[in-house]
Amino acid sequence: MPVKYKLVETDGDAFHSDHWAIEILEGECEGLTYQYDTVQFNEEGDQAVLDFHTITIDNPKENDLTSDNVIGIMGDILVDIIETQLREMKENGDGTTDTETSTE
Repeated sequence: MPVKYKLVETDGDAFHSDHWAIEILEGECEGLTYQYDTVQFNEEGDQAVLDFHTITIDNPKENDLTSDNVIGIMGDILVDIIETQLREMKENGDGTTDTETSTE
C-alpha cells in the first residue's frame, strides 16, 4: 500500500502543464510534489520491470530523490495509479476511466 498522496493540478508551473502532479501527503517525503515524465515496462528475463523518470516540482524536505526508499515510494504510487485506472476501465465496461468520455 503506497503512502497517502493526491493528484494536483500544476497551474502551468510544471514541465508537463497538461499533466497532473502527485503530492505526497505523509511520511518522510511529505510535501514532495512531482510528475512522472516517462513510464515504460521493460523485460528483464521473464519478468516485466516498471521503469520511470520524474520531474520534481517541489521538494520542501530536500529528499534525496535518487535513494532506493524514495524511488520505491514513487514506484508504489505509480503502481497504485495504474491499478486504479485499470480497475475503473474494467468497471466501466467500455475501456474508459471516470475522467474520460466514451466514444461509443
